[in-house]
Amino acid sequence: MGLFLAVRDAGRFEAMILEGAVVPGVQMPSVDTELQRARDIARTQGMPEAIRRWFGFAPWFDVMRHHPEECRAGEHWSIISDFAGAPWIFDGEARSVAPIEESLPKLNIPILLYNGEHDIQDFLEAAAGLEARLPQARREVISGGDGFPAWEFTVIANTLVAAFLADTCGDGA
Repeated sequence: MGLFLAVRDAGRFEAMILEGAVVPGVQMPSVDTELQRARDIARTQGMPEAIRRWFGFAPWFDVMRHHPEECRAGEHWSIISDFAGAPWIFDGEARSVAPIEESLPKLNIPILLYNGEHDIQDFLEAAAGLEARLPQARREVISGGDGFPAWEFTVIANTLVAAFLADTCGDGA
């Protein structure tokens, strides 16, 4: 959402931090597959089962599932288990998002892009594409992280963000 808003009104932003960024209007096949699987399960077996399988099998939770204490999987599960699932059971026609790729080079503000080392390929490719198109992009990869590195490795992610803010905003960040 931040990128979408920024290309429409760049003056609204002085800098951006994007974890596991997506590019509005660009398809992400593996994400689409997981979302469709969740929709199918929600409609045939109910929302609790869809949520259980989402957390239990979606690839962006692999590191969290393998390191539940370190990555605070219990806390993450408590948030996910409260998900009402409206997007998964919506029967209407989804509106497409206009592509913004051609507008990205005009977004000349400092942007930190970061992913976990084990993030799914769609997110890693999105970050690489953004890095190539954004004039002031800085891309980082959090070693050992997956789809939610700020959640999985909070201290490392916070250190990375603090350094970016100090470089970008000075000591007043």
